Amino acid sequence: MNRSLGVERAYNLGDYNNIHLMEYLNEIPEDLWSDEHFSNRVRLLQLLSLETTFRKYLFLKDSLEKLPPEEALTKLEELTSGVMTELKNLIDERSKQNE
Repeated sequence: MNRSLGVERAYNLGDYNNIHLMEYLNEIPEDLWSDEHFSNRVRLLQLLSLETTFRKYLFLKDSLEKLPPEEALTKLEELTSGVMTELKNLIDERSKQNE
């Protein structure tokens, strides 16, 4: 039977505002899941990933707040489009490798 490991973290943004970040790893083979050292390393990696995500969020939020609203929206749309293009390219590359 496969297991899952997950972490959730709430960050205070001030004025009673919070952001909740979660990360889960699913389908972990039982023998790895029951290895305490492995599980601890995965949890640490998940916590570090959440902290990195939160810092990126703060940086992006700060950068966008300095822009006029229309420019901020344009920037978000450009970033979203860029990430979607990257993901599409990765999927296409994977498909070509599996042919």
